Amino acid sequence: MWVENIQELKRRSGMTVKQIAEASQIPEGTVKRIINGENEPSAFNLFRVVRAMGGSLDDILADTNVIIAPP
Repeated sequence: MWVENIQELKRRSGMTVKQIAEASQIPEGTVKRIINGENEPSAFNLFRVVRAMGGSLDDILADTNVIIAPP
């Protein structure tokens, strides 16, 4: 599941939610909900959070059934 992958990326990055929020320019509460899997983020916000941690969408979505539809 993508949530487990993003949580692993966060762990490997060593970043706090606050640092990720600042780097991604997304509110801290939103970042926390994304990382905890409490909402389904837009593809753009997911990309921004993952990029802030030094990852890619391929890292997060590998081995999942998630399909990102175009806007």
